[in-house]
Amino acid sequence: MNKELRDQSAHFGINVLLTVLGNIPILGGALQSFVWSVTREYYQHKDPALGFFDNIAMVDFSGLDLKWSYGGIVLGTAITAGIWAYLIIKVL
Repeated sequence: MNKELRDQSAHFGINVLLTVLGNIPILGGALQSFVWSVTREYYQHKDPALGFFDNIAMVDFSGLDLKWSYGGIVLGTAITAGIWAYLIIKVL
């Protein structure tokens, strides 16, 4: 298995996990996962010679890593919504 496949799988998987675990209010985990993903990209590509805002401007929000993160967030939200729907229907 090559490094990129492992890297993209890790982005997807950790965001599914973070989103499901953090989704007590349904979108709370999605926001937490998004912030984690962007923070990870920021620190991964940070240039110490530049300031904070210059580094933020350089984050590629449409890059492959963040696309896989977005996919994990969407799937995690769908799983959590399904769990909540099941609980609400069966319990109430």
